[in-house]
Parts: sequence; structure tokens; C-alpha cells
Amino acid sequence: MDRGRRKFALAASSAPVLFAMVNKPLMAGTCEADTPSGFDSAKASGRKGDRTTLECGRSPGYWGNKGKGGGSHDSFLLDEENTFLRVFGSNDHIRQLGGYDKDLLTMRHVVVRPYHTPNQLNFRDEGNLARAFVAAYMNALRVDNYPLSTLEVKAMWEAIDGGGKYQVSAGVEWGKPEVLTYLWSTYEDPPEDNEDEYFDVED
Repeated sequence: MDRGRRKFALAASSAPVLFAMVNKPLMAGTCEADTPSGFDSAKASGRKGDRTTLECGRSPGYWGNKGKGGGSHDSFLLDEENTFLRVFGSNDHIRQLGGYDKDLLTMRHVVVRPYHTPNQLNFRDEGNLARAFVAAYMNALRVDNYPLSTLEVKAMWEAIDGGGKYQVSAGVEWGKPEVLTYLWSTYEDPPEDNEDEYFDVED
């Protein structure tokens, strides 16, 4: 095993299990297009939440698709001034492993994951959480009646990026795993995100 591959293997084996509790069956289920409070209420009671007129969004796989008709060709994502930091205000969750400044990562970089080799471990997005947030932001921007507005997506990220909790309602708070499970429930094409957490920015 060469040095780069060994480095990758060690990084993967020592990774924390922060997202081990993410509800994978739910992530692979049917889109519910619910508000956070409605989602929590439905989960607790088994009854329908707030999703009467709400619509599902598209997955990170859609927004990261560079093929013909792929979501990554959206004008907002193509604008290199739309960095992740500029849109969300912080990027603590994204780990910088190489020399490229993570503050320069665009929204498109984070969702497309354009380049990766074991010798180019420049960034890590544990659980693909930041990638999920780019998709949620784009859904809020482009999908009518998506359960969240762009401001709500940003507020959710702000609450959890530094390790805090997102307050859903009185007495109900979500950490990163619960937020990720919720975001996946709002996508109409929600297979489990198997994209590599490690990525670089070169095509």
C-alpha cells in the first residue's frame, strides 16, 4: 500500500462515528416534504405532520450531477462568487486537510465533489453534511413550496455547525445526525449518499 492510500485508510479507520445514528432506512424511504416540527410530530405520533401543500426537493446527487441537464449547471452554482462560506457564514464542519483554503470552496465544489485520489485528501465533509445543506439551499431557492426557505436552511446550519443544536420546538433539539436525517426526508430522490467524504477541487 503506498503512502497516500495508507493515509486514506488510516483517516477512514480513525473517523468518529458522529453519523452512525443517522436513520438509513428513513434516508432511503419516500419523501415526506415536511417542516422540521411536522416531521418530528409525525415521527413521534405516526400521524401526518404539516406537509399538506409542501413539495419535495432534489437530492445532492441531482445538484451535483455534471451530466446533460445536471443540476450543477444551475446559474447559482456556476457563480464562483457563491462560496460556501459566503452563503452559510461558517464552514467549521468542513475539515481542511491540504493546502487549498477551504474558505474558497464554492457551493458547487461542495456538492459536485469533482476530484479525489488518495494522494489528494484536501477536504473532508463528514457524513456529507455540508453537501446535504447545499442541496437543501438549492431546493429552497428553486423548488416552489419546499419545506424550508433559504433563510431557514442557513439558520439550521448556523445552529449546528459549531457543534450546537437546532431547536425544532420547545423541548426538541436536533444535532447533526438528526438534521441530516431530516434533510434527506425532504428529497424526492433520496437514495443513501455514498459520495466520498474526502474531495479536492480539480476537474
